[in-house]
Amino acid sequence: MRRFHLKEGILPPDWCPRAVPPRRELQGTGVRVLPLRGYRYDEARPLVVAGQRVSAGEPLSEPCGLLSRVRLAPASGRILAVENRRVGDGCLLPCAVLQVEQEDEQPLSAGLALSAQGLENLDGIPLDHELAILPAGAILILNAAETELGHWTLMARLEELARGKALSHALDLVLERARFQHLHLAHRAPQRKAAEALVAALKPGISLTRIQLDNSHPGAHPRLLAERATRLVNPSRTLDPTRLLASQGVLVLDLDRLLLLERRLTVGPADRFLLSVSDLAGNGELVELPSGLPWQELFPEGPPSAAFAGGALDGKLLRDTDSPLCPPLRALVTANPDELPRLREDACNTCGRCLEACPRSLAPPRLVHLIEEQRLHEARGMGLEHCLLCGVCSYVCPSHIHLGHSLRKGLQQLREVRHV
Repeated sequence: MRRFHLKEGILPPDWCPRAVPPRRELQGTGVRVLPLRGYRYDEARPLVVAGQRVSAGEPLSEPCGLLSRVRLAPASGRILAVENRRVGDGCLLPCAVLQVEQEDEQPLSAGLALSAQGLENLDGIPLDHELAILPAGAILILNAAETELGHWTLMARLEELARGKALSHALDLVLERARFQHLHLAHRAPQRKAAEALVAALKPGISLTRIQLDNSHPGAHPRLLAERATRLVNPSRTLDPTRLLASQGVLVLDLDRLLLLERRLTVGPADRFLLSVSDLAGNGELVELPSGLPWQELFPEGPPSAAFAGGALDGKLLRDTDSPLCPPLRALVTANPDELPRLREDACNTCGRCLEACPRSLAPPRLVHLIEEQRLHEARGMGLEHCLLCGVCSYVCPSHIHLGHSLRKGLQQLREVRHV
């Protein structure tokens, strides 16, 4: 039997919060660790050095490629260091360590608000880049559906909208940059009232078609939403899985990105975001915190034995207690070693539930077998590159086999082989 160690993707596939957790606000000690480039972007050159004083909104880095982002100082203060730090996905990235001295609030220009770091989708594509490559007559999907990366975060923000918080500035800016022919709102049944409140909060003249999703498993992956909306518009049209959604005329805009854009346009660069923090039992809270806060500051009594960034199905182990907490991270799950499950990858009972649930009609057990035997060429022939890594196969498996982790590993190995 293969022994599981502390690594990404070992949390229970049936993990889910049981109720909307309480919410609190965290200011921190004033030290922010700000990655100067994102997880999948081109290089960005630092513009600051240790000891330098910066003002809120001042660029900390210079983009050096098409998808590079500029990192803005969220507040005025002094740069303590520019060094490599390990972030939520385990990568070492150059970071600017900022000692905050004063929280300044000053709205940003539309161009700077769109081009700054933090408005990327789950594939690492910046929002302004998506808007630039959208063809005429595109489809806009406001994603308020449940995702394993931040269901309760999105729910809390929908509740904010129900209490009257407007999104007019950000939505107007997005609509000005691209001419959309169809607009949709994706949500799940428990979010119906909040989704209706969102539709009511939008300015007159905008008509959204609501896409209500099934609640049986997490299926709100951006590409799945894009396919559903595309079928509503043109049942005969299919999307190319190898191309960016935006280049095919579909923009899936998560509400957290839209809210961050709204905040920049009205308040300034002081990036704050909601983080869902819970344990394996689903007990926890929503914490509003500044971007770049070291994660150990969430636990003043001492950090837990293990913390997984990114949610239950595809979370990645945080190895360093000073790892910065920054968007697009929306969920953090903690555990002790004696609580971690011991899963068996050879426990498949051939029930076929994963085959029925797979939105790509793949055969996850067969793909995992080929990956474990390093037969990547055969796995590619069976459609490995079309896997969405949505985690549905892990979610429905009665034997609690974490197929999603193995599929993620196989895709990573396949990319490495192709770049050799």
